[in-house]
Amino acid sequence: MKIRLLLLSLATFTSSLFAHEHHSGDYDISVYRNYKDFPVSKRLDLQNLKTKVNAVFPKAYTSFDKLNGKFTAIYGKSFQVPGATIERKIDYCFKNQLSQLGVQKKDWVKSQETNPGFAQLVHYKQILNNHEVVFSRLSFKFSKDGSLLKIQMKDFGTPKVLAPTIALTTAQNAAVADLQEVTISSVTVKNNWVWFPVPTADGYDVVPAWEFDVVGQSNYTPILLHGYIDATNGTVLYRENQVKETVDLTVKGVVYKNNYLSPPSIEPLSDMLISMNGNNYYTDTAGYFSDTSLSTPTAATLNLFGNWANVYNHAVYINKRPSYAVSINTTGTTVLFDTAAPFNDRVVNAFYHVNRVHDFMKSKLPAFNGMDYALRTNVDTIGGSCNAYFTPANGSSINFFRDSAGCNSFAYCGDIIYHEYGHGINSSFYNAAGVTRMFNSALNEGTADVWGMGISNDPVLGKGSFKNGNIIRRYDLTPKVYPQDIEGESHADGEIIAGAWWDLSLNLNSVDSMTDLFAKTYYDVPDGPSGTEGDVYHQVLISALENDDTDNNLTNGTPHFTQILQAFARHGIFLLMDGTIVHDEVNNPPANTPVVINATVNVSEPTFLQGLKLFYKERKATSWDSLVMTTGATSNSFTTSIPGYPAGSIVEYYFSLYDIYNLKNKIFPERYAPDSTYTYNNIVYQYGVGLNKVWGENFESSIDSGWKIGLPTDDATSGKWVVATPIGSFSNGLPVQPGFDHTTGTASGKCLVTGNASSTIVGANQADVDNGITTVITPSIDLTGLNDPIVEYFRWYGNNRGSNAENDMWEVNIKPSISFNFILKVEYTNKSDYSWRRRIFHTKDYYKTANAIQLRFIASDKKDSNYPNSGQSTVEAAVDDIVLYDSSPLGVPSTPFTKAKIYPNPTQDVVYIELEYAQKGKITLSDVTGKELQHFEINETSKQYTISTSQLPNGIYMLMIKTTAGIQLSKITVNHD
Repeated sequence: MKIRLLLLSLATFTSSLFAHEHHSGDYDISVYRNYKDFPVSKRLDLQNLKTKVNAVFPKAYTSFDKLNGKFTAIYGKSFQVPGATIERKIDYCFKNQLSQLGVQKKDWVKSQETNPGFAQLVHYKQILNNHEVVFSRLSFKFSKDGSLLKIQMKDFGTPKVLAPTIALTTAQNAAVADLQEVTISSVTVKNNWVWFPVPTADGYDVVPAWEFDVVGQSNYTPILLHGYIDATNGTVLYRENQVKETVDLTVKGVVYKNNYLSPPSIEPLSDMLISMNGNNYYTDTAGYFSDTSLSTPTAATLNLFGNWANVYNHAVYINKRPSYAVSINTTGTTVLFDTAAPFNDRVVNAFYHVNRVHDFMKSKLPAFNGMDYALRTNVDTIGGSCNAYFTPANGSSINFFRDSAGCNSFAYCGDIIYHEYGHGINSSFYNAAGVTRMFNSALNEGTADVWGMGISNDPVLGKGSFKNGNIIRRYDLTPKVYPQDIEGESHADGEIIAGAWWDLSLNLNSVDSMTDLFAKTYYDVPDGPSGTEGDVYHQVLISALENDDTDNNLTNGTPHFTQILQAFARHGIFLLMDGTIVHDEVNNPPANTPVVINATVNVSEPTFLQGLKLFYKERKATSWDSLVMTTGATSNSFTTSIPGYPAGSIVEYYFSLYDIYNLKNKIFPERYAPDSTYTYNNIVYQYGVGLNKVWGENFESSIDSGWKIGLPTDDATSGKWVVATPIGSFSNGLPVQPGFDHTTGTASGKCLVTGNASSTIVGANQADVDNGITTVITPSIDLTGLNDPIVEYFRWYGNNRGSNAENDMWEVNIKPSISFNFILKVEYTNKSDYSWRRRIFHTKDYYKTANAIQLRFIASDKKDSNYPNSGQSTVEAAVDDIVLYDSSPLGVPSTPFTKAKIYPNPTQDVVYIELEYAQKGKITLSDVTGKELQHFEINETSKQYTISTSQLPNGIYMLMIKTTAGIQLSKITVNHD
């Protein structure tokens, strides 16, 4: 008897706006939230550390922990390690190499060994005094022939306090003390405490910690919080919501295969349970089942249950899966799964897509069996709406609320089903690898999206999810970039790494090839605490390069090296991601004087560093000039000179690291984006040229009575503006409020500051801005008789050291007189910079004819009930040294300034210069460092001049023409080939 059972299912999408389908991050806490802002510890000598690694692993690439200097990865070229087995090779590494780097085998316990076929991996956890160190890892990756490819490590050092000092019951209360609108079912704290590494500005404090779990519910969505309490003071160090908010018989179903906006189609329902005559059978990938022993019509029961999916309709039966009886004849039967009540097309659609994502996952991770079970899939969950979530509790499940006035059921959206299933892959794979789970929430969300895009081949997720046309996320628009787009919300931050993978698919011209490489990175288990996204995404980049490699040697590139680097670089993920620079802003120089710019670069892997470039321009110019900085007294110090500018110029500049593939990596100042406006952007480095001081206020003595410090309309309850000696505040060793002014640079100088705490040790939130705004307005600043008034001030601003990072804006306004309202913005940004930074501008950029101006400074921490803790953040600001300048009188040139003709360019032996008007001046030729090579005077009798370049090496040079009418800077390329 042949039985043909065909089960079909539905799927579709649409739209243009965005929404998150869940908000598990609202309960998340991490002391690593400010990790990206920690500088390299001043006590570390990365070059010396690199030398020590290369002494035992010659020519290896290395990355280091920027806080304690321990290596985090050794990789690049494979190493031959003695030993007949992998275990003996690892023993050799411990004894002969790692011990010289301070790594002792006695501190590490093997947690898992994996052999996916293309590599062999062994993972260890750190155990100190019989207690596990959270986030610790030591992993060895070997090639198929036994060569050592990579060692990864997170070693946080040794503890100072050796046992808990607060009771377990105290920790239990602390775990839930701040939870609001949550119905708590249970709170458990494990008896066996752990070591938790707390990041500080100079390493880690490894403290005893109680590990806890909280089970409850909020707004019809379950919560499963896992975290750690400092066992010395009861502080919540880390908390994460693990609920992640997306016969011959053929059986078919009506499904939305592509998205909910496309027409449904009839598709086979594979791996479905068929019950006949007391026996169980399953359909194959074509929805087909055959049993030749059956010769008469047979009754069968079809179930939305199978090898990989176990679907329940919560609106009808909470614990009873959809099933119904059919009669199968002997001539072959095709059955379309019934969607009449009590069934519906959503349960069929969910069954189809869970099977689809399982089979896709197995095609990419064939050696992984952690999801080879019938995953419970709850459709039409009662209570909430516009949401879906994954929970690992009581056996994993994915869950989809019913439709509502605003949205369709997400069970209609295949890629949302794939996303939620992706959380299951992340949880199961990392657990099977012996590292408990994927800790980094942003990585968890981002990788879940990649599984969805890998199947749909579509960068838009959630088409058809919302009835007004909104979608969930998309990756075909302006890319999200690390670190400026980090929000502290896991879905938003996950878009950075997911976007990098999608852009790689475009570079490879193949979503499937991208997903093959993406899946292989799982075996390297890249991860880290939430808040360390920079390090985690760098791990993913290195893993992608390694798994693209074909000869176990990264030093000679990989088949798709450039495509990978370019895709990740578009999202701020670079080879030089851990690079930092040290630079002191220059003083305002005299007119027409070159300005020497110095910077010091710190990178873990100097081999990846091609060099440092300086980009500069006059503020009103539309394009940037660039200079390749030359190495100074040490290999990591760099210098160059910006050419002199005429009086009244405001010069802007920034730095960028370049890797060995000539890709522009990190930009400094951090959080500055040269292609963006000042809004939502950090300020660029600036200075003014040829300025004469007219007026200034440094707050060191009594101030003018015209100052308004605080307004009746201000509503901040703390952190109000005062003139005072600032008392510094800190978060994990990082500055929040300055402990010194700008004028004197000492702890005794005064400035405008948003409140003062009683001491430096009472905590960063003791006197920060809270619950509203606080305002300062300057007196009227007289501009009468000034040729070109220029205003300068120095400010300190930060809003991302606590929760709800970057929620609030720093605002500076200008107006022309007391009778005007403040309309125009000089600054409007949510980007923090915990240092004294210069802002300088022409007043005529805002008001061309003003005889006076006033400035207004606003710091805010506005209340917003849509965010946890009513949107409150840790906000501090300070202002000092407000100065009014006038530039040197320019006079009226006798002839207008018109750009000279310069040709040929590129040139071999000579450059010709033709001026529009004969006039007095000077022509200077310099190299890119600013060193003058040739100069000569020009006069009122000639308009044509010649420069010989025959003796110059090939390269780029700077030609400056200064006349009484103006200045012209041009690049000249000399090429003798």
